[in-house]
Amino acid sequence: MARFMRKLDETLLKESEEAYIVAVWLTDDVDKTKGYLPRAQQSLKFQNTALTCFTGEKAGPKNWGINPDAHLTAIVACKGRVVKKLGYRSINETDAPAVQEALKNAIAGK
Repeated sequence: MARFMRKLDETLLKESEEAYIVAVWLTDDVDKTKGYLPRAQQSLKFQNTALTCFTGEKAGPKNWGINPDAHLTAIVACKGRVVKKLGYRSINETDAPAVQEALKNAIAGK
Protein backbone atom coordinates (compact mmCIF):
# COMPACT_ATOMS: atom_id res chain seq x y z
CA MET A 1 0.00 0.00 0.00
CA ALA A 2 2.85 2.40 0.79
CA ARG A 3 4.39 1.91 -2.68
CA PHE A 4 0.97 2.56 -4.29
CA MET A 5 0.44 5.73 -2.27
CA ARG A 6 4.00 6.96 -2.90
CA LYS A 7 3.53 6.50 -6.65
CA LEU A 8 0.28 8.50 -6.56
CA ASP A 9 1.92 11.16 -4.40
CA GLU A 10 4.67 11.52 -7.03
CA THR A 11 2.48 11.47 -10.16
CA LEU A 12 -0.94 13.06 -9.61
CA LEU A 13 0.36 16.61 -9.76
CA LYS A 14 1.24 15.89 -13.40
CA GLU A 15 -2.50 15.69 -14.09
CA SER A 16 -3.50 18.80 -12.15
CA GLU A 17 -1.77 21.26 -9.86
CA GLU A 18 -4.93 21.07 -7.74
CA ALA A 19 -4.74 17.28 -7.31
CA TYR A 20 -4.41 16.13 -3.72
CA ILE A 21 -4.60 12.75 -2.03
CA VAL A 22 -6.40 12.14 1.23
CA ALA A 23 -5.81 8.65 2.61
CA VAL A 24 -8.50 7.72 5.13
CA TRP A 25 -8.00 4.73 7.44
CA LEU A 26 -11.10 2.82 8.51
CA THR A 27 -10.35 1.22 11.85
CA ASP A 28 -11.76 -0.26 15.03
CA ASP A 29 -9.03 1.48 17.07
CA VAL A 30 -9.14 5.19 16.22
CA ASP A 31 -6.74 6.25 18.99
CA LYS A 32 -4.07 3.74 17.93
CA THR A 33 -4.46 4.78 14.28
CA LYS A 34 -4.22 8.49 15.14
CA GLY A 35 -0.92 7.69 16.87
CA TYR A 36 0.37 5.69 13.91
CA LEU A 37 -0.40 8.15 11.09
CA PRO A 38 2.15 10.87 12.04
CA ARG A 39 4.86 8.20 12.20
CA ALA A 40 3.78 6.88 8.79
CA GLN A 41 3.91 10.40 7.32
CA GLN A 42 7.35 10.99 8.80
CA SER A 43 8.61 7.71 7.35
CA LEU A 44 7.01 8.01 3.90
CA LYS A 45 7.53 11.78 3.50
CA PHE A 46 4.49 12.37 1.31
CA GLN A 47 4.43 15.77 -0.39
CA ASN A 48 0.88 15.74 -1.75
CA THR A 49 -0.93 13.31 0.56
CA ALA A 50 -2.79 13.79 3.83
CA LEU A 51 -3.24 10.84 6.18
CA THR A 52 -6.28 10.70 8.43
CA CYS A 53 -8.76 8.24 9.90
CA PHE A 54 -12.53 8.05 9.94
CA THR A 55 -13.84 8.24 13.50
CA GLY A 56 -17.20 6.60 12.79
CA GLU A 57 -17.99 2.98 12.03
CA LYS A 58 -15.24 0.89 10.42
CA ALA A 59 -17.41 0.46 7.30
CA GLY A 60 -16.90 4.16 6.60
CA PRO A 61 -19.45 6.79 5.66
CA LYS A 62 -22.66 5.35 4.20
CA ASN A 63 -22.38 7.05 0.81
CA TRP A 64 -18.74 6.23 0.13
CA GLY A 65 -19.41 2.76 -1.30
CA ILE A 66 -16.43 1.15 0.39
CA ASN A 67 -15.85 -2.47 -0.61
CA PRO A 68 -15.61 -4.32 2.76
CA ASP A 69 -13.55 -7.11 1.13
CA ALA A 70 -10.96 -4.72 -0.30
CA HIS A 71 -7.75 -3.85 1.50
CA LEU A 72 -7.90 -0.44 -0.14
CA THR A 73 -10.63 1.47 -1.96
CA ALA A 74 -9.48 4.40 -4.11
CA ILE A 75 -12.14 7.03 -4.71
CA VAL A 76 -11.37 9.56 -7.42
CA ALA A 77 -13.27 12.83 -7.15
CA CYS A 78 -13.15 15.85 -9.41
CA LYS A 79 -14.91 19.16 -8.84
CA GLY A 80 -16.73 17.76 -5.81
CA ARG A 81 -18.09 14.70 -7.63
CA VAL A 82 -17.02 11.06 -7.28
CA VAL A 83 -16.05 9.85 -10.74
CA LYS A 84 -14.54 6.43 -10.04
CA LYS A 85 -14.21 3.87 -7.25
CA LEU A 86 -11.53 1.20 -7.42
CA GLY A 87 -11.31 -1.61 -4.84
CA TYR A 88 -8.11 -3.60 -4.37
CA ARG A 89 -7.55 -6.83 -2.46
CA SER A 90 -3.84 -6.72 -3.28
CA ILE A 91 -2.06 -3.51 -4.20
CA ASN A 92 1.30 -2.07 -5.19
CA GLU A 93 2.71 0.75 -7.30
CA THR A 94 1.69 -0.92 -10.56
CA ASP A 95 -1.96 -0.17 -9.68
CA ALA A 96 -1.40 3.60 -9.44
CA PRO A 97 -1.74 4.34 -13.20
CA ALA A 98 -5.43 3.32 -13.14
CA VAL A 99 -6.13 6.00 -10.52
CA GLN A 100 -4.06 8.54 -12.44
CA GLU A 101 -5.96 7.71 -15.64
CA ALA A 102 -9.32 8.08 -13.87
CA LEU A 103 -8.32 11.54 -12.66
CA LYS A 104 -7.00 12.49 -16.11
CA ASN A 105 -10.31 11.44 -17.69
CA ALA A 106 -12.33 13.32 -15.08
CA ILE A 107 -10.36 16.51 -15.67
CA ALA A 108 -10.90 16.12 -19.42
CA GLY A 109 -14.64 15.63 -18.85
CA LYS A 110 -14.67 12.03 -20.09
